[in-house]
Amino acid sequence: MSKFIGRRIVPKHDGVWDINKEYEELSIVLDKASGESYISRRPVPVGTAISDEIYWMQYSLYSAQIAEAVKEMEDTEARLIQYVDTAESNMNSRVNSTESLTNSNKAELNSRMDTLDKRLDANVSASTDKDKDYAAEVVDARVDEEGTKYGSVGSHIRAIGSGKGILKGAVNGSRLSFLDITPELVWTADKYISRKYGGLDNFSQGSNVYFATLDYIPFPYGGCWLQVYSAMSTVESDKSGIAFYDANKKFISGSDYNRETKKLAFRRIFCPDGTAYIRMSCMGQDNLNGVGIWLDDYRISVGHLVDRAVTHEKLAEKSVETDNLADEAITSEKLCDNAVQVKNAAFLEIPLEIVLTPDLYIARAKGDLRTYTPGTNTYFATEDYLPFPYGGSKCLLRASMSTASTDVSGLAFYDQGKEYYELLVRDNTGTDMTPLELKDYLTDKLTQGLMNLSQSYSYNPNLLNDLDSLTAPKTDADAILQTLNQKAAECMPDIGDTTYTLSYLPEALQVPNNLAYYLSSPLDNESRNIIRINPSEVGDDSMVLWTTMAHEGYPGHLYQHQYFMQNSFEYNIETLIGSLGTSEGWAYYVEKLSLEWAGLDEATADAYFTNMILGMAALSVVDIGVNYEGWGIEETSNFLTTYYGELDKNTCQNFIDTCANDPGVYLPYSVGYYKTEDLFEQMADGYSSDKNMYAAYLKMGSMPFTLLEKYLIPDNSI
Repeated sequence: MSKFIGRRIVPKHDGVWDINKEYEELSIVLDKASGESYISRRPVPVGTAISDEIYWMQYSLYSAQIAEAVKEMEDTEARLIQYVDTAESNMNSRVNSTESLTNSNKAELNSRMDTLDKRLDANVSASTDKDKDYAAEVVDARVDEEGTKYGSVGSHIRAIGSGKGILKGAVNGSRLSFLDITPELVWTADKYISRKYGGLDNFSQGSNVYFATLDYIPFPYGGCWLQVYSAMSTVESDKSGIAFYDANKKFISGSDYNRETKKLAFRRIFCPDGTAYIRMSCMGQDNLNGVGIWLDDYRISVGHLVDRAVTHEKLAEKSVETDNLADEAITSEKLCDNAVQVKNAAFLEIPLEIVLTPDLYIARAKGDLRTYTPGTNTYFATEDYLPFPYGGSKCLLRASMSTASTDVSGLAFYDQGKEYYELLVRDNTGTDMTPLELKDYLTDKLTQGLMNLSQSYSYNPNLLNDLDSLTAPKTDADAILQTLNQKAAECMPDIGDTTYTLSYLPEALQVPNNLAYYLSSPLDNESRNIIRINPSEVGDDSMVLWTTMAHEGYPGHLYQHQYFMQNSFEYNIETLIGSLGTSEGWAYYVEKLSLEWAGLDEATADAYFTNMILGMAALSVVDIGVNYEGWGIEETSNFLTTYYGELDKNTCQNFIDTCANDPGVYLPYSVGYYKTEDLFEQMADGYSSDKNMYAAYLKMGSMPFTLLEKYLIPDNSI
């Protein structure tokens, strides 16, 4: 079973400032007297004032920010009041006009009804004469489209209600909700449409494998869901089945379908707004004629209906309710002026029977009752459940609420949270991949890693026990660093003599899931390299200490930083610019190298490292799920069970809370390692030795992978 051990070099939130405490470097505290926050420049001894700029610097101006926010809320309230007053006046005017028009229409309707009554009387009288045209038409109306003759027109009409008669099959679920579209696919051996950019790519693993459309198929169904019937293999992450283009044949997006099978099967795919053309691929020549597309629900759109085809007079009372409407079915663009008036709006004031409960609050993440400890008589909470049958509605809530840092939701639940997470992912990983692309990428790596582990265990059933009993050749941290430095010099460029300070964290600073960290040297003192070790996390496991020193020291962070400073450093700003994904990717990559330096054979070293990195990758997928897809306990538990086995809900909830409190925390490590491994595999053929390859990589510094791939891979170099 994988064991996750996290490593980060990030500021630490340390609560309210206390002059009687000592603080680690990069500690963030709140000064209650001023309401502002400060961050420590260096280790802070007990008794140091918050105003001492040698040790502290101001971090943020919360009081000014709060004042600005209050001013904005007051301005917004005034604008809303003015808007509502104007809207109510316009709505009243509209009602008066509508009432006048209704009275006029009523008079016209009564006149038409009198005329119709007279015509019906004449028809009934004429129908008794077989020689009259009216009677012949009635007789003919008894016969349906298949020649079945009914005893009367009435029996024929009643048969319509049971799906028979003159409209047999006209109103049918499959015909109403689905429109069959047969795309004209052109046979193209060994080609497929890329979903990344919509172009035609080569497939080299076989012959007569893929079908693809060489031309664009008109497809004016943007904004609809599709049912695609086809066969498509996704051997790699980009063997897309269908690509969407706008009216100018510019690529919008792509989607795959029917993963890992050559059999025809259905898959539901969303057709993005603005789509005018499609191109698609399928697997197997025999399946070419079986490909089909059906349009899913929402086939009747505004553009397909004549004006006033659906009016409120034709709808039964309560036939259109909230439960029957799709999200955003009614928008401001679809409503005429004054269509929604204050008197008809769904504003319902609901007074809540709140019971005073001192020092207790309802957690929004879990929904249970929790204790609040900082004070007394602080919180109000409902101890019982309040009936609230308004699911699917948006509410305006007027309340005062404090959000404790331990009870937060993923970014997916916040306004523009997903957009923010997309930027955060790019910054933390150094890639241009979207969160969902990274999820697929990591899932593929997880699957391959598990397959490799399974194969290793089949060759050696005792491998798991062997991994638990491994020991490193050195057990002292300083001795390990010296040995690793010697081993690195054999296959990596020389960095000369370096110095460092190695120490263990005091008990008060030994936080969980943090084995050690490296503090890079300042500009004015390159020899000041600091490595701090957390003894409570490292314990007496010599292999953990060995890989930790490789990660933080040689040839990890310390080595990488010193090499760049000696060989590439030119401008001071370069020390402030970097990619966390690149830095952590290198550190994890050399961790794996260090296992062979510890005397492990290749199979054992690979199994040991794979077991560790899989845990980090799985939690990275959870991070994406929580912050981008809105995962809760059920989705998280289902996913982790696949890789960890059965986990209790508390463990899963802890992972969710970690990801929600620190979005993207795991991504630099897992994505960074896998991208570094991929990069070196692509670089290998272009360099005469590993030492030259590592030198080229290290000279680039902590640069995003998008740039490293551009300049270091031979085919991509400029």
